[in-house]
Amino acid sequence: MATTKGDQDLVKLLLERWSDLKSGLDKVTEMQYDVFLSFPDPERPNKVAVVDNNTQLFTSRETEEKLTPDQEDPNIVKPYAAFGPPGTAEGKLVYANQGKTSDYEFLLSQNIELNGTIAITRYGGAGRVAKVIL
Repeated sequence: MATTKGDQDLVKLLLERWSDLKSGLDKVTEMQYDVFLSFPDPERPNKVAVVDNNTQLFTSRETEEKLTPDQEDPNIVKPYAAFGPPGTAEGKLVYANQGKTSDYEFLLSQNIELNGTIAITRYGGAGRVAKVIL
């Protein structure tokens, strides 16, 4: 993740490898940028819960399943919703396929009310930014 020690170590490794004449590159430089980044709050991790009539039906995991030994590192960043504001979203769940504009237009053509709903979309199709903007 940007700005972490791991990120800085990777930059250093790439600069060293690409600066080697055998890489075939003429010039290697590191560019610094000032960007707005969102970071998870380890004290208040993002989570999703599905609740019906005050009964919690599902809660997302705070960590992913560890598949390799390097994932045991305590500095591994837990999954989080980047740029997602804290809060509680409530509403009827609506499946919106891939979250493309055409998917929402289809729902509207079927007289499905979208105001006050939470759209559940699958990965793919529209980019993640487009899904948030809609």
